[in-house]
Amino acid sequence: MAIHVANPEVCALVKLFAKERGVSMSEAVKIAVREALAARDEPVSAMKADIAAIDIEPA
Repeated sequence: MAIHVANPEVCALVKLFAKERGVSMSEAVKIAVREALAARDEPVSAMKADIAAIDIEPA
């Protein structure tokens, strides 16, 4: 499967990310997407753990 990126800014960002990480552009995209998804899910998971830790006594 191929992904075509027509946005020059996105291309430059991916190239920079790949260079900084020492990986291919494909690997850079994979890493960036995984990190973005993890960052998005982290607050929800942390919130669920906080809610589960609350001991609520029935009224």
